[in-house]
Amino acid sequence: MMNLSSHINNFIIGTVLLCSCTHQVKPTNKGLDLKEGSKVEKVAQSTKAEPKPLCQDSIYLTQYLHPLTIQDKDAEARSAMRKTIEAYHFDSVEYHSVKDIDKELSSLFKECPVYDCAESWKQELADKRLEYHLKNKWTFTHSMPLLDKEINPFMTDDRKYKIYSYSIDPFGTRGNYKNYIQYIDAQGKADYIAWENDAKDGGRCLHNVWQFTHKGTRYYALKSFKQLQSGSWEYYLDIATIENGKITYHPEFMPKELDPEIGTHEQEYLIRDDKGNFVDEEWRKVSYAIVCRTENGNTNIDYTFNPRTMTVFIKDDADTTDSRTGAIKRRSVKLLLP
Repeated sequence: MMNLSSHINNFIIGTVLLCSCTHQVKPTNKGLDLKEGSKVEKVAQSTKAEPKPLCQDSIYLTQYLHPLTIQDKDAEARSAMRKTIEAYHFDSVEYHSVKDIDKELSSLFKECPVYDCAESWKQELADKRLEYHLKNKWTFTHSMPLLDKEINPFMTDDRKYKIYSYSIDPFGTRGNYKNYIQYIDAQGKADYIAWENDAKDGGRCLHNVWQFTHKGTRYYALKSFKQLQSGSWEYYLDIATIENGKITYHPEFMPKELDPEIGTHEQEYLIRDDKGNFVDEEWRKVSYAIVCRTENGNTNIDYTFNPRTMTVFIKDDADTTDSRTGAIKRRSVKLLLP
């Protein structure tokens, strides 16, 4: 599960450690000139690459395009490097075990800089490679201990869904997140749902999932949070069913006592074409409940859910702008059974 304290520290304090790639892989792409102080004169010129040794492509790129290597490069050189990374034929890599995938993904996520828009293409690469590997059943059925240290995926209790949630470049002090819900489809193949990834304001971070059964139907209670501006954030609750890779939300379970404004919340989303290109944006009504929030940087707010009693136990903010002591007020709300 995601650790809220680490997110708060990253966004409020702004202290980020950029880890260098420790894998020693011999460079193989002769289309790159990465000598100190030089510009990239060439990009990958071959349109058909020979199969590379295990995971070599992406580890090579993260190691040799590390910020320390290219910090003196100008905008033109950085652009050339980005084109080079797009020209790589990652799918020619052979994977003989989940360890190979774990090694590649962990290497990529280590190199994802926070608070550095100029290097955001590294995050894009990590996202794309994760999406590619989420189609591999190995990543669902096996653990990836190296990746666990970077983004800490977790399984639902029924073992039907694997959740990958992590923060990426924030919008100022406001959080920005990626979420993937991986599952095995009816044909036995691995697939995923990109959850809230097209929310224009950065979406929410999926933090925990509970499950319960009502009238023969299995429901999931999705807990998420979002870092807002100036040391404020919110926790959310969605009730949903998932079938054939499609999520359907059920706000009828949530009483006004939980969130007086439930049913009135709206979210702006990016609209993309079949190729994933941004084409428009639109406002949509959303069915989540805002369970608790703080405007005072109170790190003690939280909530948990008991699926047996259908009760939400809440620690809400009791601080004020004049008294920031971390005080909380407790309350509990029982969900409705429609």
